[in-house]
Amino acid sequence: MMMMMTTMGDNNKHSPTFKLVVLMILAATVLLSCAVVEASSSNGIPFLSMIHEENRVSEAEKDNGGIFELTFANNLFNNKNRLNTLMLRRELTNSRESVEPYTQFIIKLKDNVTSRKRMNSQVQQLISGAVPLGSSQIMSVVARTSEIIDHVGEQDHHTIEWIGEYETRFKSSLHFAKMQELARKEENPVNSDLMDFVISTIPSIDAVSKGSELNELEQVAKKLNSQIGSLFDVTQFSPIQVVDREKMQISFSPLIAKQISDIILENPHVHFVDRKPIYSLFNKEGSISMQSVSPTQPQSTPFYDMGIYGNDQVVAVSDTGIDWDHCFYSDANITKIATNTVYANHRKIVVGSVAGSIQSPITADQQAINNYHGMAPNARIHFTDIQKTGSSALLIPASLTSIFEPAYKLNARIFSNSWGAAPNNLIACDYDCVNCRWAVSVSVYRKGQPVYDSDCKYLFGSQTCCSIVNKYDSQCRDIDTFLWNNQDAIILFAQGNSGRISSKENIGSPATSKNGVSIGASKTSNSAFIDSVQYEDMMHRIKEAGLSFTSPEQCCSYTGSNADAIRAFCCSATMKDKYSSNPSYFNADNLASFSSRGPAIGDRIKPDVSGIGDNVVSGHSDGDTTTYQCSNISPNLYNRAALMYGNTIDSSIPLSGSVAKSTDESSRILISSMGNPNSYEGHGRVYLGSLLKSGNNSTVNLTLIEKTFTSSNEKHSRCLKMKSGISSSSFASTVAWYDYPSSVSVVPSLVQDMDLIVNIYEKNGDKIQSLKVIPGNMQDAYDTKNNVEKVLINSITNAGTNPLYVTVSVKFKTLTLSNQPYALVFSYPSGDFESVDASSCYYSEELPSSYIGIIIGVSLGVIVLLLIVSVIVGSILFKLCTRRKQHQQHTDLDAGAGNYYYYGNNAGTGY
Repeated sequence: MMMMMTTMGDNNKHSPTFKLVVLMILAATVLLSCAVVEASSSNGIPFLSMIHEENRVSEAEKDNGGIFELTFANNLFNNKNRLNTLMLRRELTNSRESVEPYTQFIIKLKDNVTSRKRMNSQVQQLISGAVPLGSSQIMSVVARTSEIIDHVGEQDHHTIEWIGEYETRFKSSLHFAKMQELARKEENPVNSDLMDFVISTIPSIDAVSKGSELNELEQVAKKLNSQIGSLFDVTQFSPIQVVDREKMQISFSPLIAKQISDIILENPHVHFVDRKPIYSLFNKEGSISMQSVSPTQPQSTPFYDMGIYGNDQVVAVSDTGIDWDHCFYSDANITKIATNTVYANHRKIVVGSVAGSIQSPITADQQAINNYHGMAPNARIHFTDIQKTGSSALLIPASLTSIFEPAYKLNARIFSNSWGAAPNNLIACDYDCVNCRWAVSVSVYRKGQPVYDSDCKYLFGSQTCCSIVNKYDSQCRDIDTFLWNNQDAIILFAQGNSGRISSKENIGSPATSKNGVSIGASKTSNSAFIDSVQYEDMMHRIKEAGLSFTSPEQCCSYTGSNADAIRAFCCSATMKDKYSSNPSYFNADNLASFSSRGPAIGDRIKPDVSGIGDNVVSGHSDGDTTTYQCSNISPNLYNRAALMYGNTIDSSIPLSGSVAKSTDESSRILISSMGNPNSYEGHGRVYLGSLLKSGNNSTVNLTLIEKTFTSSNEKHSRCLKMKSGISSSSFASTVAWYDYPSSVSVVPSLVQDMDLIVNIYEKNGDKIQSLKVIPGNMQDAYDTKNNVEKVLINSITNAGTNPLYVTVSVKFKTLTLSNQPYALVFSYPSGDFESVDASSCYYSEELPSSYIGIIIGVSLGVIVLLLIVSVIVGSILFKLCTRRKQHQQHTDLDAGAGNYYYYGNNAGTGY
């Protein structure tokens, strides 16, 4: 065809037919290439601020949902005048010197820059303080224009291909002008309270190189306070305070929100401004159920049977108090405890779920109580009190690192946190996020006032009032940064207790971090529901509900309005009857209706897993207690790591039951209808025993591999061959890694992504048959959003005579910022498979859906080509008739219960 096109062009250079043919061939080429290669979105930045239409300035941003595209037109490299203006600017310093000021830039590295090894030292220094903007290739950096311009260009020695200014419209998802406008419409705006905000910043590359980031930020705060103080009275704002090297905080009245935000957002170091979250607090069969093998074997305790009780492990717990004189924490060797003033209502049951146990139970009563010991009774506790003295408020530091680092230095590697932000801390809604109103008085807004989604959009930067805390904020970034720097630690957060206000997206920070493990709440067994009633604090429930009864007996004899519901709430006999007569509702196969629901911002799977959180029995503190809430789950789950330190596998099994939509237990949703994993239960409920035994109680081979990727497109594989005589088996595999911290100004995504790929096939000589390619999390496409990927195959059958193989692979994508560690876990029934050399096994990445896309795309391309042929043939016939001219045209640890294998970064070859 190309030969014919050239001939036509030579004979008639201005032929319209020739031009049409060229255009159609180009169109066909585009269609064919699009059929094979998916259009890349790597040049787009999903800024959170684009939720407001006013921030979408270009037609493209208005059409594509607010994605900021990096194009030729907005590349500053192609705008020499603007670059010169930025470079020639000067400002006076305190020493009266005239210096070039800093600018916050967006830069994009060239796609072929796949590691720091390929960068010169100047560029490495340039990106050392940079913040990734949803991609490892695109980042924000604070520098002088002259420091960066030499690295931008199209030549081979240039590392940066795109540069642009980080505009003020990107710096907040809050609408400060509307915030001020709404505040001034309220009845009593003069007496408004101050609102708290967090300012995320980026240090200059100069400060990073000198290690003076904190000093630099203190100067930034001083300058901003001077600017704001010259315009407003001290009663209208609380001065900016430096929190750490990349974070500040400020409080100001919403009545002056627009003016103050204008000053703050203009500073080149300011990256993002958001509201400071308001945090709140969010066992007989707990320890047994958590380590059981499966729902069909609820009483098994394989880890205790192996003598694993959490010895030598330190668990860091942050909560409102520890009841140190409780028998669960008593130590005969330490009889005197030094304390400050003790407030009884601050002392919670959480630590009892972690490591509570009676030191030497002697009497029958003590033995009975000790049945409710914590998951890791021999572990030690590092406790941080996060409640304000003399108040119910929590004192959570603006930098969460200050909670984790002291405990880490004292050898704590497991961190349990049963608190977080919840939408119902501020807003009360009927299910499903309708008739919303302020639950508390906030600034100029009064409790009980209606609040609408449009208000929440301006005030919180969220689409609905039920998702106001579903954010990737600076606290989430703190967690991700801490875990990135301390890869041997694990941080768990309770998912929250907001499930009853909406069907989705009511999870809150910091459970929305990428690297932290978020825990949802499943119910407990029916017998545990019934047994838990005798340990319920009925008077606390009565007071909490605002009922007028002076004793539980009055509740039991109540016959007034809503008598059945009230007695079921605070009368022991009625509660027991409710549980025993409704076993289909109150059992361990179901999810607790109060458990907050995902997905997390960025359409990420949260919770990660679920654990028992409804009617958990643990040590009763001197203060107020309850046997339900997500706070009871996090400590239970944390001791999964205390029992098996280093074996961070998601040992979860999907729940087979249902969940109540709201408070009505009879209106339910089947969990299985959501697929797995899903945003209600995550990957399922944890059964620790499934690591060592299968559902039929046979032993399991468990292999844990820790490796590090050092370059892009690297792949590691392991291969298994089903043994002769085995016709059916099962297989599970999980890959997990701590991702590099993201920017808080964009929809969170994976900075450094990898894929879990499982190939199952039969081999007939050199011929591959019955190939199945299964991606991590078992969706129709490769997961690009989550840093935990799992493949669970309950049944692998081989009815034929050909050998069956399973290839487990982890494929890394783009590496720019740093080497990437990861852990791969896979398991199967002992004796079913044997390891073979991975190089001899087949590997494919092609998913069935990609074949369909190729077929459709190629079909469209063929149609266009046929049209081209038709045009050409018509042209030829026309020329034959008129000119009589012719043209021719012609594509492992053996523990007694199972086998455990460990492969570290330096262990062996072949992987």
